[in-house]
Amino acid sequence: MGDGKSSTDYVLHPYDWRGEEWLLLDWYHRLITSGDMVTTMTADMKHLSNFLMYFRTKVTLAYSADNDGIWFASWVEPIMSGAFFGAWIRKDKRQSPTALKLLTQVYDEAFKVFVVLIGLS
Repeated sequence: MGDGKSSTDYVLHPYDWRGEEWLLLDWYHRLITSGDMVTTMTADMKHLSNFLMYFRTKVTLAYSADNDGIWFASWVEPIMSGAFFGAWIRKDKRQSPTALKLLTQVYDEAFKVFVVLIGLS
């Protein structure tokens, strides 16, 4: 690619806490310092231990990262026959065609598994 980005910057990866928890530490810091934590997560997620445990036990998280860390994250938390659905895109990528492509991809994949997706805004 001519923009200096690796083609892996645009690939979704399943999060595995056993080897990638450091990625979530960086993402947590970005959410807190940017102010995105209050607009993206519930109030209890401001506590680091809750944040890490949530993505370790309750949900499936897919992410895309570049040299600056996670820039796209999407997660589902099963509830009955549906799931709570969440997504976050780093500010510098929010208007990118790639972000839209990945968002469409995660919705398509989530609807293959869940009948209903619930998102709060």
